[in-house]
Amino acid sequence: PSKTKNNIKGNGCINMSEEQNKAKIGVGSTLCGAVIGLAFGIVALVFGVKYSDSECDKPLAKWMIYLGVASLVSVVTSIIQSFVALCIANLKEREASAGLIFFSCISIIFSLILSGLGIFYIVWLILGSIWRWGSENNQ
Repeated sequence: PSKTKNNIKGNGCINMSEEQNKAKIGVGSTLCGAVIGLAFGIVALVFGVKYSDSECDKPLAKWMIYLGVASLVSVVTSIIQSFVALCIANLKEREASAGLIFFSCISIIFSLILSGLGIFYIVWLILGSIWRWGSENNQ
């Protein structure tokens, strides 16, 4: 099939670069993960707020609120980073170096935020496990 005007092949299919295909797959998988993360974050926040007034020797409600907020921040950051990756793929195709440098810097910043959140989740799991199962009275 021959390539014609506007990146459309002779068979009628749009000719996208491999970079653009990867970016679009990344956006799709991020959106699926975002739905799950959003549901998890909202449920954690609802339970945290609902039981924030209860008298408890362990601050479970605060832990749920922190976890819910971190989950929502993670979802928003992942979505933004996926769209930045899509912009980078489009800019690489057009060879626009000024925009490419800007969006690459933005992508690095969001990668660092997501890495920090990943470390937060690991530490949160360990501390929560010690807090819950490390007490003398595991009732």
